[in-house]
Amino acid sequence: IGEAYFEVHKDKAHPFIVKTSEQELSVLGTHFNLSSYPDENATVTTLLEGAVKVKAMSAQVQSHNTRILRPGQQSVLASSFTLREVDAEESIAWTKGMFMFNDEKLGNILLKVSRWYDVNIVYQDDSLKNLRFWGTITRHNKLSKVLHLLERTQVVVFEIKGDTIRVSRK
Repeated sequence: IGEAYFEVHKDKAHPFIVKTSEQELSVLGTHFNLSSYPDENATVTTLLEGAVKVKAMSAQVQSHNTRILRPGQQSVLASSFTLREVDAEESIAWTKGMFMFNDEKLGNILLKVSRWYDVNIVYQDDSLKNLRFWGTITRHNKLSKVLHLLERTQVVVFEIKGDTIRVSRK
């Protein structure tokens, strides 16, 4: 459960396997990021270097349940098992102290913010979760600064009360 970035050296005598509730990764000497949170709808694996074999453990994914990822690819295991080309650096921005999003839904962005700053998010309207944003913000800013930068889009406003953030349309 959670998110981790791995750099694993190839060693055929000692295979490195990472298991989540939804998948099993056989590492073939590589750098990759794995995100598997119970409050998200997908388990996401992004490959930066080398190769990994991803096997879906879910009974709902019947066909094509094993994939080999190449650098710059990402597997997404949700109700289906898909492979897509991505900017792999975006997936490890958190290891460099950054929030980075490229056409990402506000709901996903604020989920990351809520984990980092240990706050609760309340939406005035659930449609706000689908607004899309681009940007890079340092995680070392105060929460108020991060929210202020998002407000500069003139689309949303935030109200902070204790450990709860209320999100409203501007």
